[in-house]
Amino acid sequence: MRRTRAEAHAALLAIPADRLQRPIEWHTAEHTVGFRLHRFAQHDLELTTDVRATLAAAGFRPTRTMQIAAALVESWGEVESALLGVPTPTLDAAPPDGEPSPRALLAAIEEVDQALAARVRAGGEGS
Repeated sequence: MRRTRAEAHAALLAIPADRLQRPIEWHTAEHTVGFRLHRFAQHDLELTTDVRATLAAAGFRPTRTMQIAAALVESWGEVESALLGVPTPTLDAAPPDGEPSPRALLAAIEEVDQALAARVRAGGEGS
């Protein structure tokens, strides 16, 4: 999922700003390509919310494993979204106080997440 998301982000970030401002018609009104891309993402979130509500109404209750997996995916999506467009030198720069760079911190968090995912797959759901 991360690889697919990264590929999609790379493709979208490669679109020049002038192309994002190109007009496009949607629901008989003129908008920009950038606005339409935003609406696709918003629509995806709305559908996810609708699916969850529908499943809950049908009596479906996710297992703890499903809850953990969903939380990990959502958390990484939020982190990756916040970092879109941040220049590589900024991600690699260590603060003057000797703390790890943002990229090193993200790698450490990802390592913990992967360890947790492995425990979940092995049946040891713990915290």
